[in-house]
Amino acid sequence: MVVVVVVVVETVVDVGSAVVGGSVVGVVDGGSSAPFATITHTKTAANASSPNTNSREAEKLRGARVCGSIAPHFARSDSEDDAIENARVDHNGSQAVGFTPMTTHQTATGVPFLRTPEDRFSDLPDFAYEPHYVEVDGLRMAYVDEGPGTASTILLPHGEPTWGYLYRRIIPTLTEAGHRVIVPDLIGFGRSDKPTQRSAYTYTGHVAWMSEFLDHFDEVETWDAFCQDWGGLITLRLAAEQPERFAHLVLGNTALPYGESLGPGFDFWLELSQTLSPFDCGRLISNAVTLSPAEQAAYNAPFPDEDYMACVREFPCLVPITPEHGSVAENSAARNVLSEWTKPVLLLWGRSDPVLGHLDSDFLELIPGTRDQPHQFFDPGSHFIQDDVGEPLAAAMVSWLATVGGNHG
Repeated sequence: MVVVVVVVVETVVDVGSAVVGGSVVGVVDGGSSAPFATITHTKTAANASSPNTNSREAEKLRGARVCGSIAPHFARSDSEDDAIENARVDHNGSQAVGFTPMTTHQTATGVPFLRTPEDRFSDLPDFAYEPHYVEVDGLRMAYVDEGPGTASTILLPHGEPTWGYLYRRIIPTLTEAGHRVIVPDLIGFGRSDKPTQRSAYTYTGHVAWMSEFLDHFDEVETWDAFCQDWGGLITLRLAAEQPERFAHLVLGNTALPYGESLGPGFDFWLELSQTLSPFDCGRLISNAVTLSPAEQAAYNAPFPDEDYMACVREFPCLVPITPEHGSVAENSAARNVLSEWTKPVLLLWGRSDPVLGHLDSDFLELIPGTRDQPHQFFDPGSHFIQDDVGEPLAAAMVSWLATVGGNHG
């Protein structure tokens, strides 16, 4: 059972109830079909962008209109973000009440960002992997690099609101089969740097960051990739724009929208993502999969407080589900490329996902490379399929890649 609090209110009492003028507003027993669950309401922004190009600026303006219509009372300007930053210390230079001590950095182009302290990542259960780092667009991007590489190199990008920790049940099986796995933390997540203003993030910007990230691996001739949630929205765009980079794709609970609704599950999640307070990633994910307290803490590790969560808040607003969103044209172009994609594509899909679980048919109809492949559909199998059925999912990848030639460099 998933308990979902449906709230667009001003005052929160506790988990499971919210009060407006003394009356309780909406606790819904969502059952197995409900999306995520949880708490309620916060401050935060609603503008979307990245600062460098005209297309990204246009995406910012469209995203601001779309998210502003969802949660206008959360919108705050960059100047307000700066005021909050200045409020970290009082006039005597002492720590302001209610703020966690932190250091705000800035890129050479003036983008302010935070870097999660490393001690937040100590003693992570089942994730004792050494982090590596590269620079993309003036920001530090973290990743895990494991496995001998005698088989293929597999890109494992995560989605919202997770980080590379999501792949802890997948990495061992893939590496034991000889694959090298590269598990990046997207900018704004995990150990990667986190621009503090929501205007730093756009869909186009994330695709560019991933492209620059892959540029650091000159030794990798072609990649295999597992695409889930935003890991798919980003990687499928990149595969369509740079098809020579990718040999085999595995899709799991992702989407490639181009200006149309993804359905009521995503619409609910979109609104909820702007109103949760606090935004407890571990608790949120534990409503879909069974997690220990230590695992929940691991999902929360990248985010000491709300100031680190600009991308977590912004990501749902960037999904192009209306004609006014940024990246509608780019996703339409990507879908045109994928409609002629004949390289092998496998679906490993969770059918119990109320947000994206119904979208497997979209890819089966769109991509010729899915024809006659041994797709597997896990039921139960949640949105966070890597955590829910990680071991059998990884075994299915290994078996399939062995049959389609997943032993390239």
